[in-house]
Amino acid sequence: MRSARQAIGGQAVIEGVMLRGSRYCAVAVRKENKIVTKVDPVSPLRLQKIPVLRGVLALIDMLILGINTLLWSAAQAEGEELSKKETATLFTTTIAIAIVFFIGIPLLITLMISPSHGVLFNLLDGSLRLGIFIGYVGIISRLEDVKKLFRYHGAEHKVVNCYEQVHHVTVNAAKKCSPIHPRCGTTFVMVILLLSVVVLSIINPSTWFGKFLVRIMMFPIIAGTSYEIIKLAANFRENILLKAIITPGLWFQTITTAEPTAEELEVAVAALNALVEKENA
Repeated sequence: MRSARQAIGGQAVIEGVMLRGSRYCAVAVRKENKIVTKVDPVSPLRLQKIPVLRGVLALIDMLILGINTLLWSAAQAEGEELSKKETATLFTTTIAIAIVFFIGIPLLITLMISPSHGVLFNLLDGSLRLGIFIGYVGIISRLEDVKKLFRYHGAEHKVVNCYEQVHHVTVNAAKKCSPIHPRCGTTFVMVILLLSVVVLSIINPSTWFGKFLVRIMMFPIIAGTSYEIIKLAANFRENILLKAIITPGLWFQTITTAEPTAEELEVAVAALNALVEKENA
C-alpha cells in the first residue's frame, strides 16, 4: 500500500499484522494477552523505475517476506519455529500446489469441455480459475482461525487507511476507517485473473503443453502489468476506467476482510507505530 508519507504494504498473520515500509518490516502479534512486536530491516525494492519488472520483483519480495513473517507469527503461537530447510520446502510446495490448482486443473477441464482454442476457450479457462479461487476462499472463510485472520486483514487495512488520512493513528481513529483498500493483495489477484483471460486469448498455442507453458511463462508479465494497474488505480482513484478494473477486487475484499475487534485493531496500530517510528528515526 502507498501513502503520501511513505510506501506501506502488509498482510495479516497469525494473531497479528505485518507492515512493510521502505526500509523496515514490523510485525505485531498478540501472545498471552500482550502484544509482541518485531522490527527488522529489509532490502530496498529493486529496479523501482522499470514498469512491469518492478511489479514482478515486488511480488517475489512480498511472497518471501510474507511467508517468513507468517511462520514467525505461527511460532509465537505454537512456540516452535521451522528450520530454513522446512521453510524452503513449504514455499516450494505452496508454489507447486498453486500451479496445479490454478493453472493445470482449469486447463485440463477446459480441454475436456471445449474443442475451441479461441476466445471462448480462454473465457472458460479463466472462469474456472476464478471459480476455483473464489470457492477456495469461500470454503476456508468458514474456519474459525481464518475468520480471525480476515479480521486482522481488516485491521491492517483500517490502520493503513487511517495513516493515509491523518498523522496520528489510534484505535478509535482506525475504527472509523474502511477495511477495504485498493492496493490489497486480494484486488491484485483478481486483476491478474481477469487480465490473464485477455492476454491468453492473444497468445494461444494449440497443444495442451503449449498452453500450459505459455501460462507459466506469461505469469510474470501479467502479474507485473497488474501491479501497474493497481498502482495507477491507487493514485487516480476517481478514474472511471481504473475504478471499473479494480471493482471486482474491491468487492471480493468484503469476503477476505472482516470488522476487527478493538483488541485486534490495537495489534495493528502497534505494528504501524513500530514501523513508522523506525522509518522516521
